[in-house]
Amino acid sequence: MANNLLISGYYGMKNTGDDALLQASILGAKRILHPDKMYIEAPKAYKNKYDSNVVPFLSPHQRFRGENRLNRYLSALSSTSVLFGGGSVFHTASDIDIKRHLIKLSGGGLKIAVGVSLGPFNDVHAEKACQQFLNCCDFVGLRDRESYEICKSLAPNIHYMKTFDLAPTLFSYYPKLKIPEIRTPELGINLCPIIKKGVIDHVATQKVVTVVANTINLLPPEQFKAIKLIHFNNHPLEGDQIALGPLRKKISPKFEIREIHYRSNPLHAIQHIKQVQLMLSMRLHAKIFSYLSHTPNINLCYHNKCDQWCKEISSDSEYNIDCKHMDSDQLSNAMKQFPEFLYIKPKLPINVAIQRSLLNWNTLYEKKILLNRYSSFQ
Repeated sequence: MANNLLISGYYGMKNTGDDALLQASILGAKRILHPDKMYIEAPKAYKNKYDSNVVPFLSPHQRFRGENRLNRYLSALSSTSVLFGGGSVFHTASDIDIKRHLIKLSGGGLKIAVGVSLGPFNDVHAEKACQQFLNCCDFVGLRDRESYEICKSLAPNIHYMKTFDLAPTLFSYYPKLKIPEIRTPELGINLCPIIKKGVIDHVATQKVVTVVANTINLLPPEQFKAIKLIHFNNHPLEGDQIALGPLRKKISPKFEIREIHYRSNPLHAIQHIKQVQLMLSMRLHAKIFSYLSHTPNINLCYHNKCDQWCKEISSDSEYNIDCKHMDSDQLSNAMKQFPEFLYIKPKLPINVAIQRSLLNWNTLYEKKILLNRYSSFQ
């Protein structure tokens, strides 16, 4: 069998964070695994984004029910190894079981998950399925401490390690990202709908929108030249427009508003975040990109993965706001720490974050898994 690799994840869903994880997975796999061909779990339209040996296989409009699941299984059958590249993708038993099926269908190469988080599980069946999945893996890199402890409890005998999110590796592969931009007096905002068990909580989402709008409207117009609304997700039913659209209507006309629409290249969002003086971020990777680009950021936390990120970088608690309990006074107090010279930066140095992110790949090499167990990758 050819030395092919299947890269599995929630890719191609018009989500900047997932686009970043896919790009980081492809670059890392090229550097360490050297596959002949990479099958990626993304729409076929992604074909022109990458090299000729990268093959996206999902049909945007399924011709019959289950077509894309069949495409996944066929790609696994054509692959020696399977890589689960980043993200929070272990919640339901059905999804986790599909991942385990991909492992079983593939050849005798590596089965690895890098930069992932585990849970929260929807039920005990999902937790059991995750345990079975973990025990099928040759290496698991966990991006936060809580996920590490879950893995330690469920599968203590596998090869696992506390690593980091995959996105910071982009700053290693693209050194120009580290060059600071000239900041303009703009406020960047990324909001998203709050989803609970697959359903949008419109009441909770509207509360966040109202608090942010009321806080901004109290600011003097000269503080920010413009308000930049940065879309990280363009999904038609769950995209950021569900929160940013109503926000735009609530913001006072005394502020100029600029909309930065979603693009499938995550570097586009990074460049815009590098230019603003302050970010208000809900999406996890809006937080991550703000941190990596030295952009002062107020973390609006709506999900456990956001809380875990703030712990990972040791963000000052004043800048971590729980969306369930936020109010205008709390947000106003956090924003009073600006301009930038008053901002308390996260304690974790960015170069350390990048090195921890690279552990997802370097650990494979250093432990000589590739050389000792799978000669096809030598």
